[in-house]
Formats: sequence, C-alpha cells, structure tokens
Amino acid sequence: MRHGYYLLALLVCASSAVAQISISQNDILTTKGTPITYSTHGSQDFTGLSAVISSTGSGKTWDLTNRTYSFTDSTTVTYLDYPSNAPQASSYTASNLVHKQVSSSASGTVTNWSFYKIETDKLSFYGVVNVSSSGTVNTGYATPVQSMKFPAALNTTWTTQTSITVQGFTSNLTFEYTVDGEGTVVTPEGSFPCLRLKLKLTTSVLGFNTINNTYTFLDKNRTYATIGADGNNAPASIAYWRQASGGGGQQPTAPATPTLALPADGAAGVATNPTLSWGAVSGATSYTLQVSANASFSSFVYNQSNIAGTSQQVTGLSTSTMYYWRVSATNAGGTSAFATARNFTTSAPSAVEAIGGLPEEFSLLQNYPNPFNPSTNFEFRIAEPGFVRLTVVDMLGREIATLVNENLTPGTYRTSWDASGMPSGVYLYQLRAEGKTETKRMTLLK
Repeated sequence: MRHGYYLLALLVCASSAVAQISISQNDILTTKGTPITYSTHGSQDFTGLSAVISSTGSGKTWDLTNRTYSFTDSTTVTYLDYPSNAPQASSYTASNLVHKQVSSSASGTVTNWSFYKIETDKLSFYGVVNVSSSGTVNTGYATPVQSMKFPAALNTTWTTQTSITVQGFTSNLTFEYTVDGEGTVVTPEGSFPCLRLKLKLTTSVLGFNTINNTYTFLDKNRTYATIGADGNNAPASIAYWRQASGGGGQQPTAPATPTLALPADGAAGVATNPTLSWGAVSGATSYTLQVSANASFSSFVYNQSNIAGTSQQVTGLSTSTMYYWRVSATNAGGTSAFATARNFTTSAPSAVEAIGGLPEEFSLLQNYPNPFNPSTNFEFRIAEPGFVRLTVVDMLGREIATLVNENLTPGTYRTSWDASGMPSGVYLYQLRAEGKTETKRMTLLK
C-alpha cells in the first residue's frame, strides 16, 4: 500500500493562507505531466507523536522536527494520460489517469503504475502494476477505491468498501477517509500550511480484523509527511518528504530569529569554557553560533554552523575579557537574521585568599551573605595538597562561572563571586578536591 503515500503527494491544492484549504478536480489535472522528485526520510523515534495524532481541528500546528531522520529513498512521481505506455494497462480500461512512481533505494529501483479515474466529484483508484527486478505484479481491487472526494476540506468524509485477492487469499477492505485537521505542519524542510487526511483502513482476512490508521499532511500538489498508527493510535511509523524538483506546493520559509538565553546580557564572572544556550525555533534544522571579542563581529573566536541543538560549549576563552555572541537559525527555506548580540565578561584569574591554618578535613561552607545581591563570599577547607576547582552552575547543570581552578596547599581559603549580570534565581556552587565533591545552594535576589 506504500504507493498510496505518493498518490497523496499529488492530490491536494491549497490557497496561500492556512484557512479554507480545499481540494478540487482541477488541482490534480493542473499537475499532469509534471514530474516531482522527493527524498524520503524516516524515523524510529515516536516521541510526542501521540499528542500530534490527537490534535485535530482547525488552526493546528503539528511539529515533527524533534527527532532524528535518516534517508530512505528517492522517488519521482508523475500524473499521465491513460494508458501512457503503462504495462498491463488493458486490465484497467475504465481508467483515464495514470500515476507513475519511480523509487530508488539501496535495494534497487521499483516502478509503480497506478490507475485512476478522475471525475468531477471524485478520484477513484483501480489498481497498481509493480515492476522491479523481481518481476511484474498486477494488483487490482474488486471495486475501485475512492481516493478523494471533490471538493474536500476540513471535516469532509467518505468511505469505500472493496476487496483484493493476493496469492489466493481475499481481503475485505474498508477505507474510511476524514479530513480531520487544517493548520501548519513543521518538518526538517520547513513550515507549511496543510490539510491532514486520516485514513482508517480495516482489513478482514479469514475472519480476523486488523485496523491501521494513516495521517497524511498535504498541501497544494504534494505530501509533506505521514504518520502510521495501529487501531488504538499507537504510533508505528513516521516519514517526511523533501521536495527536490518540479511541482508546486507551499515553499518553505526561513525560520524566525532565535532568542538568546544564557549567559544573560552583560553577565560577569563567566567561565572561560561557558555553555551558551538559546531558545528552539519552530522549523529550524540547525543553528549558527558566533562569538567575537568585538561588537562588530569583524573577527571570530568561535564561528560554528550546523549545530543541531540549542546549546554549545565554547572553550579556550581568555580571562577578564568581554565577548559578544549571537545565533541564527536555518532550514531549507533559508537562514534567519542573527539575534541581537549579547555580551558577557569572563572571570578574572583566580583570586583566592588563604585565611586560616591547616584543617583536618575537606569541607565547603555556606556562602555569605545568602540570599545576596550582587556579590557573595565562599570559604572552603582543603586538608591535602592538590588541584582544586570551585564553580557556579545553574539549576540545569550549566557551568556559568569558575571561581577557583588551580593547585592549592592545605588550608582554609576564601573567594567571591560578582553576579551583576546574572538573573535572580537559585544557583549551585560546587567544590572538587581530594577526589571529593561537595555542592551547596545559594539564592540571588535582585
């Protein structure tokens, strides 16, 4: 039944706006003779798909980007006049339209010739001839399946009952179609206005019934994505199609500009190996992070594109130095403008003061004052000589300041932290020495 996904790739026409997308006979006829090439990308990560499946109605956004996809195959689809040199076309003399699909993958090339009859009020599917290195297989339905109802829009429904015989076994099939959603689908290719078409397929063989649901996101004359599920709507498959050439459809638009998160603008005492973070942008497939020692970004200390996530650690920064940073987002539709740059200043070289004699054990004392604004003091005790590291991290575990990072002899020490550029909140400070770690909390109130 896989040919059905590509059939749907040429079924739907939409207005340029999200609302009132509809399907007409002419939307299919205008694509006739135009080859459209897609690359197919599938994923086995079904996280969050149950919520996507349950989202029906108008004005919806279905985000399918939060997972890893891999290339499956390359496919070219074309609507042609019957019989168009299609093999075994004489089996389908009632047809007036042929859908040719050529798929290439690591296992070889397969060509499907699907036979339809297009009328003013519907599109009917008669059968398919499959041609591959294994031979030719002709599979026809006892009565044609109505694949589309014209005109169709949100809440349009139609049903077909038929049967099919394969290798001596007859399956009774019920196709129940519903246009159950209208909105925007977000794939790694971009964001697109679309309809969502649900197919509930009930298959009965030897008295056993199986139900499968397929959710197809369509707009204009192409398919953007499909989700497969069982009868209880448990996700079983997901794929999206990236259009390489031909056809129409809504073209992807560049993503919005990212919002920078941490460090806060003007933050001081930032570690020399900070993790910079920003908010996720709907439809973005990657990000570019630039860090510079000058506000004009005429040169870079860090310039990295194709970042998949929304955070990146930057290492090797100098102490007591102001840096500027910015981020842009990218997808198939282009690249956003850079976010308005922020700046931060790295911490000074360790200013730790020895204040006491030889302690008997390793310990980290509570900072003072606490709560504080904007600076606070830390005391700790080291009983053995060695490398000592005292850092400040936020509640997500991101290191935002390094206060001590050097070898120390046994003693009691004090240092401080100026949090002028940090937002109010709860922070952790952590001491590592002698193979031990101790962590405490503190609160910044502004």
